[in-house]
Amino acid sequence: MVSAVVTVVTHAASLRTARGRSCPRVSATVRGGARCKFEDCERQDRTNGLCYLDRGSQRCKADGYEKRTKSNSLCCGHGGGTRCKFDGCERQVVSKGLRYLHGGSKPCKANGCEKRAKSNVLCFSHGGG
Repeated sequence: MVSAVVTVVTHAASLRTARGRSCPRVSATVRGGARCKFEDCERQDRTNGLCYLDRGSQRCKADGYEKRTKSNSLCCGHGGGTRCKFDGCERQVVSKGLRYLHGGSKPCKANGCEKRAKSNVLCFSHGGG
């Protein structure tokens, strides 16, 4: 049993090195469970026999568009997802029902900065991202 675990860890480490990823794409035989039905895909099955990246039913229904859907079978750019509650705004919500310019995020904590924080407590200019 110990040798099987070592083999899996070694295999995962070699995939990480070969692909330059921190989270390697490991086959279902290594992880256990069903494998994605999409041709040449080694990821684990998530929904209806397909992995997260290959879920065909989760693509935007706009003609010729390949982005993932948020809601109503559309991506954010075509009207999917939750919209900002601010009067007249049709943009995507960040938090609290508002986009970040309308108060959906906190102000930057850098001294004298009036921009909105992107992540944590800082705006993009001060290291938030």
